[in-house]
Amino acid sequence: GQSRTLLPVFLKERLVATQAESEIGYSVTDAGPALADVVPGSHSAVVSFSPRRDGTEMVWEVEFETRARRDFWAAFTRTSVGEVSSNLASFVQPEREFTLSARLAGSPEAAVGAWLQCLD
Repeated sequence: GQSRTLLPVFLKERLVATQAESEIGYSVTDAGPALADVVPGSHSAVVSFSPRRDGTEMVWEVEFETRARRDFWAAFTRTSVGEVSSNLASFVQPEREFTLSARLAGSPEAAVGAWLQCLD
């Protein structure tokens, strides 16, 4: 499968085949120097995408073993997965559009004139 290196931690991962087209699987092939507590070959994940009425639900299932500081690495993983998830959500959002409605005194023509004058 396709490989990539995630900076700044130099974690190397390889994409792996999954059961469904709407899933992405990966395994960590080298946890890098910063993640030395992670047992080599133990870190894998599946990210699945399911349709919803209001878009798509993403579920990121991660598993790994550690030699030490298990709670720390669990919290670190929750935080980093959460950050990536937030970035993805922002990336797929449509451009923001705003609508403002206000009642103005006078005719529409007068309102247009006033609007143009206030921008000068």
